[in-house]
Amino acid sequence: MPGNKFKWNSYNDDNLVAAFDMSSRTPGGLMKNLAKTGAVYDGTINGVFTPANPLIRCKKTKCMDFGGVNEWLTSANPISALSIYSIVFWFNDDVIDKVFLSPTVTANYYLQHAVLNNRIAFSFPGNPFLSTMGSPLNVTRMVAVVSDGTYRRCYLDGVKDRVVGSAPVYSNDANVYIGRYSAGGFEFNGRLDNMMFYNIALTPAQIQSIWRSANPR
Repeated sequence: MPGNKFKWNSYNDDNLVAAFDMSSRTPGGLMKNLAKTGAVYDGTINGVFTPANPLIRCKKTKCMDFGGVNEWLTSANPISALSIYSIVFWFNDDVIDKVFLSPTVTANYYLQHAVLNNRIAFSFPGNPFLSTMGSPLNVTRMVAVVSDGTYRRCYLDGVKDRVVGSAPVYSNDANVYIGRYSAGGFEFNGRLDNMMFYNIALTPAQIQSIWRSANPR
């Protein structure tokens, strides 16, 4: 069984590179990185910081509501040039075809809620893939995307949705956008909560542990 460190609010894992709870803000418009690596990945808030009710059932603090125009985060890229990594976050959006995550320079690397059947798109240049399950608007989901260096996997609400037998190295970009496409546009419109970046490929049991901790029975 996975250890207790794999929870939505546990930031002590050495493999957790960056974790934004989307509610902790430091002076100067920064979204605070909560991982034990320190403040190197603090993200700059562009636009207005608008708090919203948390997407995690047992969370006490707010999440960030993105307006779809001028609100996004910029940060040092926690998974730059990695072939093995995991990204976990919660979303609830009002408009389809918007980007969750994109490097600041390299085009066609992005993680998006796609217009095609409301599915999750995890794209590399010439090598995109879509989740099998769709995700309707205004429904809270936990997304996990995992690369183990050979395969890319997508999980929705802790359940494995799609496996693709190709896992290119993630873009070698120093910085990353959260809530906007690298070339501009596709600004996220909705709410994001607790975005976490790991430098390991989380196992299905570890992802289930994170999901269950956020949705206690």
